[in-house]
Amino acid sequence: MSKHESSKIQVLLTDGDIPFRQTLAELLALDAQLQVAAGAVSGPEILELAHQYRTDVLIISLPLPGVPVLSVISALRADLPTCATVVLAADMGASLKDYLSAGARAVAHKGTSGHEITKIVHTVHAGGRYVDQEYLNDAISCNYSSMS
Repeated sequence: MSKHESSKIQVLLTDGDIPFRQTLAELLALDAQLQVAAGAVSGPEILELAHQYRTDVLIISLPLPGVPVLSVISALRADLPTCATVVLAADMGASLKDYLSAGARAVAHKGTSGHEITKIVHTVHAGGRYVDQEYLNDAISCNYSSMS
């Protein structure tokens, strides 16, 4: 890996839908500061590749059948704390609180534009967080309903 490549933000993509993963990789590659290091589809593979490529940002695109996503996020946070996790969800599967508690730095809808996902990658890499407004509204509504 050249010095120029090592200064790029290393991104690991996970999605069981290979065409979606390839399309997302192509969109992220349009940003000269990002390097899509690899793609993964299983829990052990995610952790192995994250270490191998010294991943800066992991994008977990849901659903990811057979992968204990919350466990993978927690394990990655413990094993590679410098790696920020972004969850892209078509269907949440778990609560927003669960994803954030496990260590996700961002939760966005899977239909989010490539441009916006690129901005999210930069945000979490810089130490920030991002939560899709729809998911945030749902979480607030659920908490408000349980208070009455």
